Amino acid sequence: MASLESPVGRVANLQEKPSMFKPLRLARAISLASLGAAVLAASPAWAQKEAGTETRGKNRLIEEVVVMAQKRAEDAQDVPISLAAFSEQKLDAMGIDDPKDLAQFTPGMYYGQTVNFAVIYIRGVGSDAFLPDSDPSVATYIDGIYYPFANGQSQAFGAVERVEVLKGPQGTLFGRNSTGGAINIITKSPGVEPEVSVLASKESFDNTNLRLHGSLPVTDWLAASVSYTKAESDNYYKGTRGDGNGGSESFPKEESEGYRMKIRFSPTENMDLNLAYIKFDQYGVSSTAMPNVAPSVLAQTLGIEAQTREYYVDVDVPSYFSLDNDVYYGQFEWRTDWFDMKILASKQDIATDNVYDFDGSDTPFITFDAKGQFADVKTQEIQFLSNENGPEWIEWIVGAFHLEQESGFPLNRLSVLGLDLSDGALLGIPVPEGLINVVSGLTSGLGISVPDGVSLGLVSLLGTKSTAYFAQSTLHFTDDLYLTLGGRYQEETRGVIESSVGLVGLDGSNSSLLQFSRPVSDTNNFSPKVSVGYNFGDDILAYATYTQGYKSGTFNTVNVYDEPEYVRPETVTTKEIGLKSQFFDQGLTMNFAIFENEIEDLQVQFISLLSGGAVSLENAGGARIRGI
Repeated sequence: MASLESPVGRVANLQEKPSMFKPLRLARAISLASLGAAVLAASPAWAQKEAGTETRGKNRLIEEVVVMAQKRAEDAQDVPISLAAFSEQKLDAMGIDDPKDLAQFTPGMYYGQTVNFAVIYIRGVGSDAFLPDSDPSVATYIDGIYYPFANGQSQAFGAVERVEVLKGPQGTLFGRNSTGGAINIITKSPGVEPEVSVLASKESFDNTNLRLHGSLPVTDWLAASVSYTKAESDNYYKGTRGDGNGGSESFPKEESEGYRMKIRFSPTENMDLNLAYIKFDQYGVSSTAMPNVAPSVLAQTLGIEAQTREYYVDVDVPSYFSLDNDVYYGQFEWRTDWFDMKILASKQDIATDNVYDFDGSDTPFITFDAKGQFADVKTQEIQFLSNENGPEWIEWIVGAFHLEQESGFPLNRLSVLGLDLSDGALLGIPVPEGLINVVSGLTSGLGISVPDGVSLGLVSLLGTKSTAYFAQSTLHFTDDLYLTLGGRYQEETRGVIESSVGLVGLDGSNSSLLQFSRPVSDTNNFSPKVSVGYNFGDDILAYATYTQGYKSGTFNTVNVYDEPEYVRPETVTTKEIGLKSQFFDQGLTMNFAIFENEIEDLQVQFISLLSGGAVSLENAGGARIRGI
């Protein structure tokens, strides 16, 4: 079982549940109702452009899927990129209703959770960092909008047209450079005909799911839709948690609820304006309560014993996780006789609370209280694309992307019971001199006596401004041979807004102790892409690709006694040779790829209370990943 190492012992990772138990869905999920279907009409034109899927009408699991992996509608088998594509029908047939389920049907992909932060790896490239200091290695997009915050990315899909999992660096076309890949989710848009659908399921762990979707055309040029999702399930573990008043209570259910509203204006045949709002709330324990299966020497001195009882854990704090996610976004599209233009913009407000029992036991020792963690994100993007009216021998896209983000912890509390460092040791265990100086400052600098139980208030805020310019062009030398060239140039400023530590009193007051420096970094990067493709007939495509991905440098803002340290950017260079083929009237699809990832300055997360911060990012040098 996967685990997290800490000064108090090994804590089991409960988030193996999806991979262990989710396949039961196919056997035990009961579809109660599924009504309605998307209807295509001859006009207006956008209804046909946004259809998203084309099926052979034989099997929902073997079908053609139109994807937007290169920002234009193409059959998945014609795109020289390793990807997994899922239409609405295929998602329902496989029982996939949230991103976590994708990993069961996508070779080379892992999707897990830590305190409900998404932990995603594709072909070995990813990140388990769950702090807002770090960017994801695998980027997530919903209707073309970049979601930078790993928290809440595991939310339910709702009604969608298709989902694409793109493998390898995605730098030249998508809004934010990524080193591992991208998850591209296209939700259902208002159609030209009324539509209503209902999907409900009942599964193991008393897991119930409900999905509603309705679309209504108001006039020929105006339509609206609403999607709603609700899910409940028992907690993975049995046991109790502290109620904050000296008592205990059972773990609550895992609950989530969300809805998405979309409006579409089409004043002319060549113009569309889409406006949308997403609201998603979540509450539960997630992985804030995990059993300590191997207590450290430090933990054993407190009488903490290993919790080895299967599927059972007792913790002493009211462990929980909650999420409140509000997203506003819009897209304007104008199709001219020479090119198409798209403008996208979004504003995301994400707020989370969590209380985490770090020692994984019912003994009061170490607790993280991260209430009010937030991310305020604004993005803008413009794209110019060639269309069918241009020369047949060339396809191109140019554009620009801008991101402004502020995120962090207004007050992250680290509570340690029985902290007495007067003799340079914590319960007989030597600790760094820097941590002793923190407590010494409490008494000498502020004239405050340290009680038996102490809480440190950690404030960490990070700001980012990033602008990128990208272009990609495909040159068709013959009907079968083509060359794709792409590049992305990015300029970014990232700085520490605040990093400080203080003493939190019983009344909630926060006395400032140390104000760390506020460093700023200015970086730039160019990421190229070169791909050659050749069609051996209508159903066989061979390709070779060289591409680079880039993950920005950052700072460790969560610090106990050390200055914020700079973490260098991570760069991934990927070489890939692939073959896509179909046989028997497209009844058999067989794809093949061999690849190599070279990673420089790999960013990794290190969890330690005595390393200058509770959680830190570091550069681990280089790595090489080869696969087939």
